[in-house]
Amino acid sequence: MADAIQPMAKTWTDPAGWDSLAASLPGAHLLQSWQWGEFKARTGWRPRRLSWETPGGPVAAQVLARTAARVATVLYVPKGPLLAWDQPAARTRALDALEALGIDNPIVCCNINKIGFRMCGGIELYEKTIATRRFRPIAMSVLASGAIAPREAIEYVCRHRQIESIVFGASSRANISHTKALIDELSRPPAGGAKDAPREKPRRPALAAAAG
Repeated sequence: MADAIQPMAKTWTDPAGWDSLAASLPGAHLLQSWQWGEFKARTGWRPRRLSWETPGGPVAAQVLARTAARVATVLYVPKGPLLAWDQPAARTRALDALEALGIDNPIVCCNINKIGFRMCGGIELYEKTIATRRFRPIAMSVLASGAIAPREAIEYVCRHRQIESIVFGASSRANISHTKALIDELSRPPAGGAKDAPREKPRRPALAAAAG
């Protein structure tokens, strides 16, 4: 899939040129550097450095690709893409590119939480995109590294019915069980309402927990 995206973008083969571009864009981060891509290549990832020109300014992304379970390709863009998030023409480029390739309803794993922790572009942009664009969001960093109480954090995420899965970290089996119980509880449709009102089928996000 990563190879299919390349004709739509400039592909970078010059390490110094890539690092110069990446460093010049908002949100520049070490994980978008050429050296980081080369490091990840040692563990089976295939790095591609791509950039696009848009009316809202340049967009750049170091895309790490890897085949999962022999049937799917995972595209990982750590701390990216890099762009001016206040420019609508630039910030919609990723989903536009996937749609142009005919990739319908893609799975997108990204940080989603109540306080905007590591949410490039801000909460309002995320909420609007989730509500109006066709894709399957997977929520990460829902607890914002412990800054949000579990019930408050899960309640916010479960409020967005389009979110299909939640990835969370936990320090023990007890924490995993507690968080799962909250998701089960808060993803149920509200009780009450008119007797003849149409009933929405409960939607419980899928779970992925990492204990450390």
